[in-house]
Amino acid sequence: MPVPIILLAGQSNAGRVSDEIDAALAARYGGGEYVLVDVHASGAPLTRPRDGKDDWFTPSELPDDLTEAAVTALRDTPDGKIAGMIWVQGEGDTHGAGVPDDYAARVRALWSGLSEAVGTAIGPGTGIDEAPFIVSRLSAAAPQADSRVNWAAIMAAQQDLGTAPGFLTVDPDAIAARDGMGTAQMFSDPLHYSDDFSDSLAQELVAALPYVGGTDVGGHDAETAVRDLTGGPGRDVLQATDAAEVMTGGGGPDRYVGTAANLAGDAITDFSSLDRIEVRDALLSSTDLSIGPEQARLAMDTDGDGAADGLLKIRGDFRDDRFLTVHEGGDTTIVLGAATPALAEGRAVDPAQFDPRTVQPMLTGDGETDFRVELINVGFAGFDNAVGVYEVTPQGRIVDVRILFDSAKSGPASATVTGVEDGNGVGFFVLQDGAGWVQDNDGAEFRFTNRSGGPATLADGDGMRLMADQEVAEIEVFHSLAAAQNSDGLQHVIAGINDDGVSITLGFEDLFGGGDSDFEDVVLWITPDEDILL
Repeated sequence: MPVPIILLAGQSNAGRVSDEIDAALAARYGGGEYVLVDVHASGAPLTRPRDGKDDWFTPSELPDDLTEAAVTALRDTPDGKIAGMIWVQGEGDTHGAGVPDDYAARVRALWSGLSEAVGTAIGPGTGIDEAPFIVSRLSAAAPQADSRVNWAAIMAAQQDLGTAPGFLTVDPDAIAARDGMGTAQMFSDPLHYSDDFSDSLAQELVAALPYVGGTDVGGHDAETAVRDLTGGPGRDVLQATDAAEVMTGGGGPDRYVGTAANLAGDAITDFSSLDRIEVRDALLSSTDLSIGPEQARLAMDTDGDGAADGLLKIRGDFRDDRFLTVHEGGDTTIVLGAATPALAEGRAVDPAQFDPRTVQPMLTGDGETDFRVELINVGFAGFDNAVGVYEVTPQGRIVDVRILFDSAKSGPASATVTGVEDGNGVGFFVLQDGAGWVQDNDGAEFRFTNRSGGPATLADGDGMRLMADQEVAEIEVFHSLAAAQNSDGLQHVIAGINDDGVSITLGFEDLFGGGDSDFEDVVLWITPDEDILL
């Protein structure tokens, strides 16, 4: 079975995170089941030489050291395969003497030169030709960033490298934002990462590596034959078993289903916002997920002792998305959706990127869970809107219509949606400038009817009418569940997953025809009842 060899190279921050990367590799593969090669030098630039000290510019200096270390590791490890290269460098090229325009080309030349030298020394089969080059990008939050003339240019060059085949980038600022860290928490001095942030960064860098080796910590025995489960272009249910599985859903919305013991040691190859993972008899949270740009890991307790001992590998494009964990009874559903965008007056948002259907698994009742709804005041709305909620039965009938906030301009405010029936979906609606109408009908029974006056269903689309007792609301109503419910046929709500991985944000646009598409006229932060959170 192959033994993964991981190359770590760069300058002082590579050394800063080396212990944390070693710990993350041990958690992934087990102690002694991998080889870490570390070659770095403080301040070493790539785009210019420096006198008296080693650099990455001069082939006979650090590039030769890296080649020698990689070749030695392969010779000393008969079953060794290079799993990837982690590159933590760039600060040395941000001075005025650096050449940002050369940076990307020099990184590619360094990698191709190393691959060629390793192939010459060892021959084929080293794994280096398939291994990814993972770039830890510079941080815009670094205290010295503003004083280095080429900082932004090197950041841009590193970001562009992520579009090249075989190259991946990890954004430290996105990790810090996810973990709620500011500059003071990220950095221990003007350039170097803190202990806490180094741990978070190392986990993401290791998560970006493809899995190489015969034994992963937890999950199926390495000797178990790998079983491929492949879906088709439509809806598929891929059921995990006791075997080790590589699951590929294909196009369409797919479900990956199994217990923690079934799923641990498996891999999903193409997870997208259309799909969901359903873990039976296990309550998991966002803290059980380690997420890189193209690979995530879900840690699970397979033997019930309270400690994670198995991993599910999940591959896909996670650069701009968040995972959402949803509990139903004793089970956990995991979905992927867009991260909540920054909302502001006049800042247009593309609604196609924030489909509210992706978060609907959270907005589904189980007979026990309540939903806390917070009205967030983020900007300006010309109308005095009212906000309501209803349930949708599995048959599509709209029931239990309630007004949550009779005036959105009264925010910030909060309310709780209680008593949602098992299997019923939850939908929200905004009454354009409807505060006065709602207040005039205080105490009335609210309901939606169809054009014939009967109970409304989702199939009625924009033929639905809002009633207060027998009075029809002669005002625009915009719905969260489907664009077809709105009189202009447009999407009037965006949905984003918040950084905590358990709550969502809905932003409404309250103008017929889409208005300025800033979706900040009514903003709701929705969280399941605290009793079910881990």
